[in-house]
Amino acid sequence: MKLSNISVILGLGVLAVAVPVAVYLSTQQDSLTLRTQAGKDKVAVLYLWPAAVETAIQEEVAVKVYLTTEDKDSKGVTAKIIYDPQILSLKSIDRGVIFNKYTERTINEAGGTCTIVAQGNFKGTGTLATLNFLAKEAGESSLDVILEDSQVEDSAGGDILQGVNGGLVIVN
Repeated sequence: MKLSNISVILGLGVLAVAVPVAVYLSTQQDSLTLRTQAGKDKVAVLYLWPAAVETAIQEEVAVKVYLTTEDKDSKGVTAKIIYDPQILSLKSIDRGVIFNKYTERTINEAGGTCTIVAQGNFKGTGTLATLNFLAKEAGESSLDVILEDSQVEDSAGGDILQGVNGGLVIVN
């Protein structure tokens, strides 16, 4: 047998094995699990509710910051949220009910940011805080939870924050 024929036969053999394996793997329903360096599952999500709200100039709008950890215990959270300070003014941040110690509720009105830091023990889904905005100008302001500047700490000290979902305020 020629050397070129052996290459063709080996190539067909690889295809005969690779295609069924690829089809099998693509039909599996296993979800991708993100892991921290400590090997803990990343399951927590910070999100805003309502996801979109429409209001008028000089009206107040309350947006809740929710945390969900599924069945993982958390001992603290840091959430950084940005908004457009030309459209909205953040008047206050009310503490939520899921943690017993809120060590920071900072508003940087000029920069359009706020930071919430809380500690305690929590597992499940609940309100971390309520953001109380005043609509200043007509337009749209996205409300974005900044993943890189936010974290949810588990009982071992690892970050279990998987993702964030922001919101939108439309001022007419």
